[in-house]
Amino acid sequence: MIHTATTVRTLQAVAMTVGIALFLWSTGLPTLFRFAEASSITSASDTLSSSAPSAASNHTIAFTTPNGLVVGQTIQLTFPAGFTLGSVGEDDTDILVNGLSSSTAASAAAGVWGVSVSGQVVTFETPTDSGVASATPITIRIGTNAVSFGTGTNRITNPSATTTTYTIDIGGSMSDSGQVRVAIVDQVVVSANVDTSLTFT
Repeated sequence: MIHTATTVRTLQAVAMTVGIALFLWSTGLPTLFRFAEASSITSASDTLSSSAPSAASNHTIAFTTPNGLVVGQTIQLTFPAGFTLGSVGEDDTDILVNGLSSSTAASAAAGVWGVSVSGQVVTFETPTDSGVASATPITIRIGTNAVSFGTGTNRITNPSATTTTYTIDIGGSMSDSGQVRVAIVDQVVVSANVDTSLTFT
């Protein structure tokens, strides 16, 4: 008789646990406790104004961040050894969020991205009053192509090695990260014969 009562109580407890679990699952309650997971950036690219060895080049880096950024988070671009950032600074950078140019300064402020350059790393910190929504395209310009809030005068010098590819890391404290790869190649001279065509009236 004691074994039967214990078995019944065990079955009741199991049935109640399963019933509660099914109820919570059907109401969608577990989704309230999901945490943002790191993802890879998408649609990443880097367009160089010159891919010649040792040439000073502008960079246009574009990507989409799946999870976006919250206030205080950063985007960091890490250039591999061989690239020389030299005097590149905040005035030589633009950041466009969803196609719109954003203000930049040495330190983040309301409506202003903070930009700093240290060694091989260029860091962008979100404005103090806003982040970036998920699935937002971001474009970063570095060099004389930076014209939105001041005109850039310094460019990044390419490595001297020829016919080699390099990986630029995109990360920071934002939850998404990824890489873009660029090729440094010798300049090619192309010549051709073009037939002459003259039309007289």
